[in-house]
Amino acid sequence: MKTGPATVGAGGAIAYTLAVSNAGPSTATSVSVADTLPAGVSFVSASGTGWTCGEAGGVVTCTRASLTTGAAPNITINVTAPAAAGSLVNNATVSAA
Repeated sequence: MKTGPATVGAGGAIAYTLAVSNAGPSTATSVSVADTLPAGVSFVSASGTGWTCGEAGGVVTCTRASLTTGAAPNITINVTAPAAAGSLVNNATVSAA
């Protein structure tokens, strides 16, 4: 699940929160979250306890070696909104081995 602010001013700070969980029944391995940022936003940072995060080419990727059944610590992605007004659509995907 991904959440963020309902509105933000042009050039304003945006913090997206990603909640990742494993429905089981087994531990997931090689867990990866990929978030392609909307055009025009500027990446600031990404972090989450137990996650290793980075950004390249407008795609934020966070990984962890494994995830037991249940919820993982949230990931927070901080960006700056574009200077021009408009709507932003942002989705993330999760994968595991």
